[in-house]
Amino acid sequence: MNSSLYHYLATSDALPASLVRGAKRSLQNIHLPLPAILGKGLLLGFLAIRSGYYFTYRVLFCEPMFRAYCSKVGSNFHTAAQLHWVNGSGNIEVGDNVLISGKSAFNFAARFSDKPSMLIGDHCDIGHGCRFVIGKQIKLGKRVMIGQDVNIRDTNGHPVSYEARCNNAHVPSDEVKAVIIEDDVWIGTGASIGPGITIGVGSVIAAQSVVYSNVPPYSIMGGNPARKMGTTKDTANQT
Repeated sequence: MNSSLYHYLATSDALPASLVRGAKRSLQNIHLPLPAILGKGLLLGFLAIRSGYYFTYRVLFCEPMFRAYCSKVGSNFHTAAQLHWVNGSGNIEVGDNVLISGKSAFNFAARFSDKPSMLIGDHCDIGHGCRFVIGKQIKLGKRVMIGQDVNIRDTNGHPVSYEARCNNAHVPSDEVKAVIIEDDVWIGTGASIGPGITIGVGSVIAAQSVVYSNVPPYSIMGGNPARKMGTTKDTANQT
């Protein structure tokens, strides 16, 4: 709609503009007074159709396509009804009872290794919107829980040296360092894990934290940069 006409209809006190505004309000107030039992029936029908569609899409397309990227997939593996983004050539190994929800990205930078690897241990749960950048290796232990929008990378993508960046040089191989996340770690929503980091067994990384140093076992870490906030061990029962 022409902006001047829209302004006229929205602000003018003239009869045509008032009639148009009144008609718009009347249309916005129209509703269909369905009996509650009929409304619930329609809702149940819609939910059944939606669930059936996404179940079929997940089972017949999303999971088989992601499996095709992988060199190894354990039993009882599931994705959501979205196709994960895999870019570049690398090795993905998935353990038993793994769930990768929503849509995440796995980006391989093959210039640093003949076979960059993403290794996911048994009983891991990876949330929606995560991004993994793998130049050499990212390894998740068993029972690792990763919230939404987590960023884990073993390479920063650009050299640290400003001179190298000015010359458009690639990242030196010694700046690409494997990330190891040990068993029973929980990483909160929006956290970022940098190259060369080892997160010790049983640790918790708080939401939105930025981790650029190794995390001792059973630590609770939070902040930017992440600092130790506590422990996941029950010290009261320790002798």
